[in-house]
Amino acid sequence: MSRSFGFVESKVAEAEYFLSQMHPERISSHTANFYLSAFASAARSITFTIQSSLSGLDGFEEWWEEKRQHLKEDPLAKYFLELRNFGEKRGTTVLNTMGFSDVSTSPETGFSPFHSYWLGSPEPDMPSPPSGDAYQLCREYFTTLLGVVYDCHLEYGGYIDPQLHYTPAHHAKIGKTIEDAEADLGYPRGWTGLGTEADWGDEHRFALLRRSAGYSAGNELFEHYIGRSLPTPEEPMWPETNQESGWNIPDNYTGDLPPGAKPPKT
Repeated sequence: MSRSFGFVESKVAEAEYFLSQMHPERISSHTANFYLSAFASAARSITFTIQSSLSGLDGFEEWWEEKRQHLKEDPLAKYFLELRNFGEKRGTTVLNTMGFSDVSTSPETGFSPFHSYWLGSPEPDMPSPPSGDAYQLCREYFTTLLGVVYDCHLEYGGYIDPQLHYTPAHHAKIGKTIEDAEADLGYPRGWTGLGTEADWGDEHRFALLRRSAGYSAGNELFEHYIGRSLPTPEEPMWPETNQESGWNIPDNYTGDLPPGAKPPKT
């Protein structure tokens, strides 16, 4: 798999944290610009880490150039890029307008009162800000970036998503075997073949490895912000005699147990 796509997921989580702190029911006039600056910086790092993680994969440079061009032509993405640059180089404050809600206390959070902020352009060479509430604009920008990360999974899922990586099709594509997959996860070669039914093939063995390989950390964010879930491999049919664990362990076996296996009967 891509050895560093976890950094992308980490930056996505970081940006989403600062975004959540900018919610009108959470933010205060003292911390507003702190969170906006932190959000802009973390969000900008998402595209940097995508490039660092996937660079070198077949066709990535051409694929990424198209994505980069779309972001370059997006007025909101362009504004936040400049906002981050001004914040990093000049320490510019851009939340220069504030309004107060007439609701005294939020029943959900207890924060009182809560505020609305608008983006500003305090320096003449800074781009004009888009109109609208700052939190909603940040959320829209974050959703755009999250869509790009989701597209990475669709295009290069076998390299970055454990569930899509550990499949017979992807390992055949990269010239590796089920034994290579077992070794990658720290198991002895041939481990998933231990005690299985004679007609079990690589589909069952890879399915067992996926149980311990983990899941993409970003799926909940994809579902929440863009209403989409990551694709997952189809689960093979298991023998009726061992539906629950997927293993037949010999009664006299005394070694380490494969993932999901039950101890032998004594």
